[in-house]
Amino acid sequence: MKRLAAILFCLILPVAQLLAQKAQYVPNTVIVKYKNEKAAQNRDSEFEYLCKAHVRRNTRMFSVRKTDSPSAELSRIFRIEYEGNADPVEMARKLAQSESVEYAQPYWIPELLEAPNDPSLSTQYLMELTHAIEAYDITHGDTNIVIGIVDTGVDIYHADLADNIKINYADPINGIDDDMDGYVDNYRGWDLACNDNNPVSSVIHHGTAVAGIAAATTNNGIGIAGVGYNTKFLPIKVADDETGALIACYEGVVYAADHGCQIINCSWGSPGESLLCNDVIKYAQSRGCLIISAAGNSGINERYYPASVDGVISVAATNDSDVKWSNSTYNSRVDMSAPGQRLNTTWYGDRYQWANGTSFAAPVVAGAAALVWAVRKDLTATQIGELLRVTADNIDTISENIPYAGMLGSGRINILKALTDNTSPSLRITNSKFTAEGGEFLTGANFTVGIDVRNYLQPAHNVTIRLESPDGSATIGNGVWQTDSIGSMCDISNIQFTATLSDTISENRDLVLRIRFEADGYSASQEVEVAVNPTYKDIEWGEMQTTIADNGKIGIYDYQKGKGLIYQNCYNLVSDGALILALDKSKIISSYQTDNEFKPVNKPEITTEGSVSHIRSSIQPQELRGITVEQDFIFDEHNLPTGFICDYKIINTRKEEFDQACAGLYMDWDIVYSLTNCADYDPEHKMVYIFNTGDIGLYGGICLLDSRNAVPYVFEAGNQYSNSINLEDGFNNEQKWEAMNHARTSSTGSGYDLALMLSCNNLKIKSNDTVCLKFAVLAGENLYELKKTADKAIELYRTDKQNVSIDDAAASWLNVYPTVVESALYVESASGIASISIYSTSGTLEKQTACSGNSATIDAGKLKSGVHIVSVTDCNGRRLHRMVVKR
Repeated sequence: MKRLAAILFCLILPVAQLLAQKAQYVPNTVIVKYKNEKAAQNRDSEFEYLCKAHVRRNTRMFSVRKTDSPSAELSRIFRIEYEGNADPVEMARKLAQSESVEYAQPYWIPELLEAPNDPSLSTQYLMELTHAIEAYDITHGDTNIVIGIVDTGVDIYHADLADNIKINYADPINGIDDDMDGYVDNYRGWDLACNDNNPVSSVIHHGTAVAGIAAATTNNGIGIAGVGYNTKFLPIKVADDETGALIACYEGVVYAADHGCQIINCSWGSPGESLLCNDVIKYAQSRGCLIISAAGNSGINERYYPASVDGVISVAATNDSDVKWSNSTYNSRVDMSAPGQRLNTTWYGDRYQWANGTSFAAPVVAGAAALVWAVRKDLTATQIGELLRVTADNIDTISENIPYAGMLGSGRINILKALTDNTSPSLRITNSKFTAEGGEFLTGANFTVGIDVRNYLQPAHNVTIRLESPDGSATIGNGVWQTDSIGSMCDISNIQFTATLSDTISENRDLVLRIRFEADGYSASQEVEVAVNPTYKDIEWGEMQTTIADNGKIGIYDYQKGKGLIYQNCYNLVSDGALILALDKSKIISSYQTDNEFKPVNKPEITTEGSVSHIRSSIQPQELRGITVEQDFIFDEHNLPTGFICDYKIINTRKEEFDQACAGLYMDWDIVYSLTNCADYDPEHKMVYIFNTGDIGLYGGICLLDSRNAVPYVFEAGNQYSNSINLEDGFNNEQKWEAMNHARTSSTGSGYDLALMLSCNNLKIKSNDTVCLKFAVLAGENLYELKKTADKAIELYRTDKQNVSIDDAAASWLNVYPTVVESALYVESASGIASISIYSTSGTLEKQTACSGNSATIDAGKLKSGVHIVSVTDCNGRRLHRMVVKR
């Protein structure tokens, strides 16, 4: 039932049946970047403490040996492999809460951006279409320029490839690391997936096909011609042979940058952006590399990465008529297009094959870049990319391409023009900033757009830069900036434009504005964007974050968009929440998921009073006049850092009265991993709660802060053996009424996706009357902490504070802290402590203390560093806790 599913990478290579099912990330592996070298020193103990799993292997991800700033950034990235079956997504989230960690993430597996082969083509039309044949009259390339083919592996013995492989003569195959680069006998590339010097895959041939397009040996009387002619290529294998998963892509990019590749081809990617990807691309760019990446094969307008990272050349695919290939991804970040449909290329075992995809458009550009660089050695990597971009042939005016105008880059690559152009400038935005009057981009708001611009190529004369609103969503005020000239590699900073948002602009929009550049003989454009007219508010307080919408939704604002409920800046505990109001069986108004039965009266506004923030708004039923719900969400950073209050006032201005009304708060919880969740009800606190039964634990719940009757309901999706309403089949009004009037207090066990609803029924709402209800949404490390937070919420925010009974004496809580001990260990129990014993992990008794009372302090100063087991005996029996002693 998770509604905020993150976009994950999946391998869709249709070359072999064995690749049909792929993990979305490398199992039992997380990538962690520490804030400094000192923080990384304790990474094993910190991982085991936070993630409750044993470290199998913990190594630096990149073997960089330089001492400059980009190398230092990569040197703080570690690859941690662990034992057990824990999900890497959740392990990364747990690690991310540490103050010593800059970021943590799974090792996402990108997809290879190729498509099924089409054997109908019999010529290499791309050579004529891109004017490569004419370009060969100017240059055959340079054998000192190397393209890194970071891919599934290359058949290094293929007769049409072997002569163009970059040989590392400094490290011949003799079992010795002669060049002392950390790789033994990396004579013809390297296999980073298997960590050996054989970059050949006999199973997955994608890399062999990519290499053929870019750098097959030309004019040798065999097979095909590679675009790069004499250009060399370095085969860098990053795919696992057994699964085909791309498990070492980013290590491959760094290897290419460190081993002489001026151009790096990435015919893979994903619609999910990652900080690791950004770090690696930034590193390769700092080494002077030009990165060229496939734009994607989704066939829709979306961004793929690394193609959409700043400075990477993103390549869409076209056919022999310069028409967009049907499956090519398109977007405003695409830099140019290249032939990618029905291309004849090399295949494993001295064979050839037809190929489609942006995977093969990218190496066309890589080979072209090598040819241009062979002639223009005075240019930087960025300038080479810009020269290819500004000299492409415009294809937006082709009738089939008109729907994609502006989203196929500057056009289809023209290699001859790139080699011969010596007049074109290249004006590009290097930085942009939006500023709204009053701080919010709301309907009718005045705002400014500030940009910095650099000219990467030839001097630009009589320059005009304009701000445009392509769809009329903004009225441009001061929208023109002019100057006589901008020299080569010159910067213009803080160019300011003004505009006003339309009064009719739709809600939750990404406002896209176009910056148009014009100069003598030159015209280009670039887009900038900002989110405007939001119907929601994102808020952070204490240890939590969430989204509050204007239509009764919590955690989301448009079904799948929003923060959810983030705990400890790490765990997203809730995918969506909703208010459901039933005046009677026939009048039920809901904001559950796709239900949009409440309409906003006003947009949510944030006000702050000391450490307490409020998000207030009002909603009404779409089809029922005379009912209004005033919403006040209260975020008390000091008193409730792990929870918030939902304060509802139901106002009835209708003439009729309702004597069996119900109001409920529904929330779809996913604590760490949804299938290891259980749920129960605590009648003392009127709290239905959910918890994870795995190593990480964590609890969440909904508490009714009212003396009225509480009705909990625990949903179990897909459990046909239970009496639960099955939300997989929808949630109709009859089921809503049932859940609000018939309690279901617990789950039958783990293994099913759970959701919780807490309602108050038998409400009497008279005419011209107001009924107030408050709920608390809470989280905690354990049940004891969750109940303590519920106590605080009841104490501070209960609507009727009289006759509140919390039976603390009957509680069976036990608190042992801290988990990481330097000197003293503290134990608290509600039921009287009899004794405390401390054991080593091998079972040796290290310390034993007889106790009395409800608390004790244990001196741990003489215990050895490492993991220990704490045994506490109280009136509830013997219970074990794990602690780490740190010196």
